[in-house]
Amino acid sequence: VFSQQRTLANFLRFEHDGVVDLIAKQYYENVAAQGGTVQCADCVRYTRCLVNYGAVLAQATINLVNDLNGLEQSGIVKVKKITNKNGKTTLVVKGISFETLKNMFEAEIIKAEKTHAGYFFNLIKGVRLTGNTVRLQHNMQGFLIESNGHSVYVVVPRECKIDGMPWVSEEAFGGITFNVQVSRGWSYKDALNQLKESSKLKEKAEQVEKFAEYLKSRGMAKEYATLLKKAVELLENGNTNFDPQELIH
Repeated sequence: VFSQQRTLANFLRFEHDGVVDLIAKQYYENVAAQGGTVQCADCVRYTRCLVNYGAVLAQATINLVNDLNGLEQSGIVKVKKITNKNGKTTLVVKGISFETLKNMFEAEIIKAEKTHAGYFFNLIKGVRLTGNTVRLQHNMQGFLIESNGHSVYVVVPRECKIDGMPWVSEEAFGGITFNVQVSRGWSYKDALNQLKESSKLKEKAEQVEKFAEYLKSRGMAKEYATLLKKAVELLENGNTNFDPQELIH
């Protein structure tokens, strides 16, 4: 969706290796001018990706905010909400690095993609895009798909509305935006790398690092941050007599 940009020329296949089939292009432009329909399986497949993509990232964002609030209650981080005069809200997080926050978000994306569970997936339950018919619109800038009582409007390469509701855009997913600022955070990864230089601490530090990666791969973002915070503090005090799995409970 983001790394490999698409255009309607790609979907409708009237351009190949930079060579444009002018007759086909004119045909589709005439169809678009009249709001007509065409058969385009690639358009439908891409739209399914956009709908799912928006749900995954929106749900992961909400879950991450819940993680941060839970970590604040546990004393792992501090979170402050700041709203500017334009109504834009930013979460200021203290106690973890941007790298750790990024890894937490990746863990939540993994969980959302695996489970498809939560508010945003409930919103799109009825949006089942079937068939291959799309309605070209706005001078070939986008297309509309109507299915099962829902309409999904796509402006290529990466904007999507469901029943008129913004779903995917440059900055928003599921109609929400997430702004975060990391303040006075430090890198657990750097800390573990330094701890691994000690012959006494190396084995336990590597064990912690391995378990942290396991938690991330399982979509356990809050547990990932909790483990790193507690384990690094223990190791920095020279304590190796602990089981990493017990630190997340």
